Amino acid sequence: MPYAGGSVATNRALTVVGAETAIASWAIHDGCAAAPRVDRVAAHVTSRVWSGCADGTGVAFYRIDGGGHTWPGSFDVRGFSHALGPVNDEIDAADVMLAFLRRPPDALIGAPITVGPPAI
Repeated sequence: MPYAGGSVATNRALTVVGAETAIASWAIHDGCAAAPRVDRVAAHVTSRVWSGCADGTGVAFYRIDGGGHTWPGSFDVRGFSHALGPVNDEIDAADVMLAFLRRPPDALIGAPITVGPPAI
């Protein structure tokens, strides 16, 4: 999927919205505050966290500048980096997701989700 949206190479002319438009739609759907809190969590990672969402829900989005179509914090798949792009090791996506899912319902109010660098 192209980050900015657009055409996807399929046998049916498929067009998708960009990642930032899609996540903003989730924030609207969940009744969150109009503007997210934006934090630089690492040199190449920026988080956008919406608070004040309905029924204790939350929306968080992490943008990785220069990242590939890979799982942040995982290993580089030898022989596929030319097709997938680089793996970012500044965060571990599994740790970020678990921190988000384990939070108390109002924990997103005014605070980014923070985790340390991946364990090696």
